[in-house]
Order: sequence, then C-alpha cells, then structure tokens
Amino acid sequence: MKLLLVLLFIAGLSSAARAITIATEEKGEIIFLDGTEPFSRISCAAFGPSWKAESQSVAYDLNNTSAMADLRSLSGTFDVPGTRASVAFSESVSRAGQRQLDVSYELTMNQAAALNSLCISFFLPCDEYAGRPITIFDAAGRQVRSLTLPTSLGQAQLSSQHGVAKLAVAPGTPTGYEVAFSPAADVLVQDNRQWGGAEFEIRIELLDASATAFVPGRAQFGQSLSVSFDRDVTFQLDPASAISKTDTSTWFPYTLPWDDAPVDLSWLNDKPAGGHGFLAVKDGKLVFEDGSPARFWGTCVSASANFPTHEQSEIIARRMAQFGVNIVRTHHADAGWSKPNFFDESRGDTQHFDPDALDRFDYFISCLKKTGIYVYLDQLVNRKFTAGDGVANADALDFAAKPYTLFDPTLIALQQKFSHDLLTHVNPYTGLAYKDDPAIALIDFTNENDILTSDVTVEPYATSFERMWREWAATHSMNPNQSVRLQGERGPDVLRFIDELQKRYYSDMHAYMRSIGVRVPITGNTWLAVGANLPSQITMDYMDSHAYWDHPTDNYSRFHNRAQVKVDPADQGNNFATLAMSRVLGKPFICSEWGHPWPTEWRAEAPLSTAAVAALQGWDGMLVYTYRHDCQAPADHIMGPFETFNDPAIFGLFPAAALVFRRGDVAQSASPTVVFWKDSDVFARDQASAWGSTPAYRSLVERTAVATSLAPVQSSKPPLGLADYMPTSGPTFTVSDTGQLRRDWKTGVGTISTPLTQAAYGFIGNAGEITMRDVTLSVTTPFAVVAVSSLDGAPIPDSRHLLVTAVGRVENAGMVYNITRTQLKERGTGPILVEPITGRVTIRTRGKTFQLSAIAPDGTRAPLGSLTAADAGVALSLDPAARTIYYELVGE
Repeated sequence: MKLLLVLLFIAGLSSAARAITIATEEKGEIIFLDGTEPFSRISCAAFGPSWKAESQSVAYDLNNTSAMADLRSLSGTFDVPGTRASVAFSESVSRAGQRQLDVSYELTMNQAAALNSLCISFFLPCDEYAGRPITIFDAAGRQVRSLTLPTSLGQAQLSSQHGVAKLAVAPGTPTGYEVAFSPAADVLVQDNRQWGGAEFEIRIELLDASATAFVPGRAQFGQSLSVSFDRDVTFQLDPASAISKTDTSTWFPYTLPWDDAPVDLSWLNDKPAGGHGFLAVKDGKLVFEDGSPARFWGTCVSASANFPTHEQSEIIARRMAQFGVNIVRTHHADAGWSKPNFFDESRGDTQHFDPDALDRFDYFISCLKKTGIYVYLDQLVNRKFTAGDGVANADALDFAAKPYTLFDPTLIALQQKFSHDLLTHVNPYTGLAYKDDPAIALIDFTNENDILTSDVTVEPYATSFERMWREWAATHSMNPNQSVRLQGERGPDVLRFIDELQKRYYSDMHAYMRSIGVRVPITGNTWLAVGANLPSQITMDYMDSHAYWDHPTDNYSRFHNRAQVKVDPADQGNNFATLAMSRVLGKPFICSEWGHPWPTEWRAEAPLSTAAVAALQGWDGMLVYTYRHDCQAPADHIMGPFETFNDPAIFGLFPAAALVFRRGDVAQSASPTVVFWKDSDVFARDQASAWGSTPAYRSLVERTAVATSLAPVQSSKPPLGLADYMPTSGPTFTVSDTGQLRRDWKTGVGTISTPLTQAAYGFIGNAGEITMRDVTLSVTTPFAVVAVSSLDGAPIPDSRHLLVTAVGRVENAGMVYNITRTQLKERGTGPILVEPITGRVTIRTRGKTFQLSAIAPDGTRAPLGSLTAADAGVALSLDPAARTIYYELVGE
C-alpha cells in the first residue's frame, strides 16, 4: 500500500489556481504535482563503478515505521549496481507550518564498495522548467550562481557548487519553490537529455568528491532539506484518499471476444503456411524458397497459451489470421511455472516431453499452418534445470540458467538435446518433423540471454569462467588478474574475451542445428542490450531485438505513463531508436518482442506508429508481446501488462496496422544511412549507448532507413558516428524522406498519409483540423487514434470498401490508480471500457454513396444509414451512440 502525502491549496485562494499535490510513493519517492501534472520528484540513489544506478524506486525490505497526520517515516534497502553492496536508507517527511515540507535521509552502506555517486536528487521535467532560472546561495546567504535551464541540449553539466545552503527553483512561477540544506551540500545541476532522459537533475552529492570513491562498510551519510512554497498548503497523510479514478461514465463496453474478430483480414495470408518453400536469407532480406518476399506481422504465445485444447487451437488460429497475423513466436513453453509446459514433471528432469502437452502443441502448430500463420520457435526461455539433468548446483541457478548456458558444456549439451528432440519430432497432424516443415520460419537459441549484462557468481560456474578468462588472457598477452565476475567491473579486454566466448557458443549451436537438418534462418540471442553484443550477434543469419516503451517495473506494478508521441528525439530515445541499433547492414532484422504494456494510458499510439516506422525502415518482421499467457475463456477484462489479444488499444488497431506493414502501405526508405561503430565504441566499459539511445539513431529512425555497421563502408550517404545528431525536419517535428510519416512532439501528434492508409495518432483532439492527402480529421477527444484504411486495395478515393478505426484510452471497469497515475491500486474487472472518440472524418471520394455500419466486437454490423459524397467527399461523424471502434463503409 502506498503512503501518499497530499498538499492542497487552502480555501480562499483564487479559483483559477490549481491544487499542488506532493505524493510520497510506496518506496518513499516524493512527487510534486500541479493539479494532476507532475512537476518535480525527489529520490535517493547509488551509482556503481560503471555509472549504472539504482534508486529507492526499487527498494526492498520496506518498513513504514510511522504514518501520522503530520509525519511519515520509511526505511528500506536498494542495491549498488556492479557490486555486492547495498544501501540501507531511512527517510522522514514532516510538515513544518503551512508552507514548508521537511525531509531527512540517512543512508548506510552494508559493506565496502566502489561508488561513483551516492546522492539525493530533485528531477525537473524539461518541458516544464526549460528557460526557467535556478539561483544558488551559500551558507552566508550570498548568491553564488544563477543559471537558466536551457531549452535545448548543449552542455550536460550546468553547475557544480560546494557548500550550497539554499537554492531557488523557478522563483515566481506556479511550480517554483526553495530548497534549504542542512548541512550545506555539494550540488550538481545537470541536463539528463545527454543520456536520453527528459529531465533536469539537481543532485545533492553525499560523497566527498575529493576523496576516493571506495566507500567502507557501515559508512553512514545524512542530509536534511526543507522545501518551501510561497503559499499556504495543507498536509494529508491518507493513502486511501490519495487515488485517481478515470471518469468513465460516458465510456462504453467493447471487449474483444477470445473466439472471434470484428474484422476479417485472413485473406492476407497464403494458405497453408510454407507454400512458398523454406524461408531463406538473400541480399540481406528474408525471402521464401520460390523467391517470394517475406514480411511478418505477428505476436507471441506465452506459457500455457502454447498448449490450447484442439478445439481452442482451431478458434485461436482462425482469429489470429482475421486480425492480420501471419507469424507466431512460441515463448515460455519450457517454463516450470506454466501448467502445462513441455516437460514431464514426473521424470524429475527437463529431458522428457509431456505427451499430452506435446500433442496440444503439435495440433496448435498445425492449425496455425492451415490458416497461413508461420511459426518462430524459441529454444531456451525459462527452463529450470534440475539436479536430475546432471546440472551442478541446479537450485542456485535462475530460470534459463542465464548466463551460464552460454559457456558451460553440460548446459550447452542439454540445450542441444532439447533442440534435437523438438526439431526432429514428427508432428502427427502435419506428418513432418519440425526441421522439415517450411511453416517453421525462424529459430533462436536463447531469449534475452548474454554474459555482458549479467553477473557470473554461481559456483562452480564462476570459477570455471575465471579460469577460461585467465587462459584466454595468457594467450592474448593481457593481464589475467582483471575483474570478470561483475558486469560493472569489466574492462575492454574482458569484454573482448566475452565476445569470443559468445561467438563460440553461437557457432557451435548453429553448426549443431545444421547437422540435424535445420534449414531455416537461425539467430543466437534475441536482444542486443549493449554494443559489445554486436560482433557475436552478426555471425548469425539474422538480427533480432526487443523494445518496450514504459515497461512496468517493481513486479510489473509501476510505470511512467508517458506518451512516446511526445518524445523529442534530441532529448530521448524511443522504441524505434532502440530497434534501429540492432538492424545491421546486410542482415535481415526481426523484432520478436515490441510492446506498449497496459496500463499506460497512451498505448493506442503504438500499433500504427510501430507498423509505419518498421515499413519505412524495411524491417522483416514485427511481433507484439504477447497474445496471452493462458487459454482461459471467456476473458472479459485485461488481465496483465502484456495481454494484448482482447485489448482494443492494441489488438483493436491490429487490422489497420497489419495493412500498413504487410501490404506495404508505407513505402520503404531508400538505401540506409549507416551508423559506424568503431572498435572503441563496441568494447567501451561505459555502455550508456545501449538500447539505441545514442543521437544518431534517435535523429534518423523516423526520417530515413538506418543500419549499423562495424566496418567502414562506401556509400552515397556518409556514415555517421554514434554521437552524430542529424537535425530534424523542423524545430518540433520530423518528416520521413518518403513524405508519408510526420510526428510533432510539441503537440504530440503523428500522421501517416499513404494512398491506402491515412491516420493520425496522439493528442489529436488538441490539434484542430488535421489534413492528409485524402482525409481530414476534426476530433474533439484529446487523445485518440483515427485511421482510414482501404480494404479492397484501391486508393482511398477509389475504394469501395473502407474501414475507419477510432480508439483512444481503454480501461477495465473499476480501475483505480495512485494519485500520480503511475501505479494501479486496483486492476478492475470486466467489461473492458473504451473512451468514445468524437469528431468528424471527411474522406475524399469520387462521387460514391456508401452504406455505413458500426461493427460490434463479435463482428455484427449495425446499419447507420448511407453517406453520399459531396464536394469535399463523404463526411462521417464519430458518434458515441454507435458504441464502436470500427466504422465500415461499403460503396453502392
């Protein structure tokens, strides 16, 4: 239960003023809000030796020692990245009169460790504070520095002052305040846009910068501060009242059924899958054996969703095809927590298939094949090795035994046995072994598993790992005494050793797969994570990586609730930049997991923008994570962050998105601009450039094709370095070189304008009239996605069959957020409710009359009358009374 501290304006203030709220979250972070908009937050954190940080937002062992009307105390622990140390912290928050908040921190190291920083930080959103002043005072009350926070990124470090007693943040503004320090503190002001963030940071450093960063065990640090406002406030320590509920009184139910689809795009699929022969790689693209190009739009099935009943299998496969899916990735089918899973638990090992589970899996695969859906077979995802497998210290190994499965001979042999047994198994419903079935399109070795981002501490594997390093170091004339176990302590030499170790694993596994007759493209790991993974990954047949926007943390309970459409590429990366780093010149690229997880309110922005940017880039396949984790039916509510199959904000937009990507409605950009990684970039100790947050990818990915290279290349476009930022099309917007995609991050509006699909997404209700080539939108709902799609393949003005999709915010009935709307207090129940999108859609047509229908979740059409084209075309009203997200126009 979160403890929340609420400050409200006292009665008598101007009715135009908004209440200020300060929410003390579950882990003790303090968030300031102006009305409902956050404008500052306070948190303590530790930076390990490689500048990776953990903060109290991930604290554990929490103890709420006091929660009274005017006082709240909290204690907890968080780890120091790259070390074995942790920090115990206590925090006290209290009211001091009507205008002042007092906060004190005490932090204690549990053991000695090397730290780059131990700090308490104020975070200020750039959108709110850019252009505003900060004034700094010393203990004598003298002003020692005044600076204006910059509107655009320049120098990262803005100020560094010793002995600061007070500072004034944006004085004289509605979100201004003063902070006094006791004792006087060392204060750093920096622009976190340098590292892909979107905030300014005022960091109170607790370590003496002149001393060594090696902090002894039991070292203690304390800091008190007072935050004062220029108006009276009222304190309230009542977690139950500090909640936020959406007013859904005008919303309507629209639960997508598990066994049907409102729109049928199954005609996109060639049936059965595999009819064009085995998938192969040609000229850096995925193609079928007969030369047909391959482009995949799909999803994953996770855990027990891999094992539906025979009856369910037929229904699920048919429904997926109706939504435009033509590939499914199997995932977590090896997880012991999934019931069923691949393994026969009565055998005491993970080397024998459960006959019933395998039969269900076989039938499901056969149903997917019949409906024209290809299969991406995972190999190692969540397998829990046992002593019965002959695995040493098996109980100490986590699921999938990461990263030990990449170098331990016993664990590698067990992986090969699993792949042999599954891929040589003959599916009785197709009559083919999986290795011989062209409906099996792609295979990976292991999911999100690499040594570079993992600590190696479990014995006897850690000792074996160190021995391999020493032997390698000796043969390469390197110092064998370098630290290798903890990721934060590894230098470039160790990174090169790990690269060769991973290459050996990939090479051996690839050769083994080919030796048993596997013909389709194979990859190693399914994420890049850090640049040092590039050299080993590119030895495989294709690249694969994952990207999530606002991935929930802390047991999937906390999220930022930020809209990606509002991200300034100069300041912060997004899903597309993350993926672009993994697209390597001359290699096919698949994203086997992308996501905008529930319950972020803006997730409807994702399907169309993802499909459009992927088409612009010429990527080979995009798979949302995930369809679902089980097969329970019926399902009348959204059950978790990654369940998309019945979410109108994700799967409701799948038909329009599938057309954009699979049909090629968005044109591919010309030859890619190459981002060249020098050797020193690849094997840098500081991998802050990971996840595509570097300037080159951020500035290019929505404008033109971009690819990574580890070798210099000759091309018509000069290669870029990681830090090269290409100016965008305008001060607040970017436009693709095809002219079909545009995004304005200031207004938070994106558009897609092609002959067959025209759409707008984001905060379009605040943008006035939006005009595309054949469609004009005048929407009044603030956040919405509205798409017009030709269903008959004719350009929109000539089409006789059009689909209009209109989706915005979607919630379960009865959902309750915390006051900052960054955590769910109650997940809610069915039915799924959608916010009605209101407004007008004008479509330029060539003098046609259309019959208009509203489509219900089960596909039932409700006639809404006819529309006759006038001079501007046909005008469709988005009417809440229609209670639909789909409008169908059929020409007479």
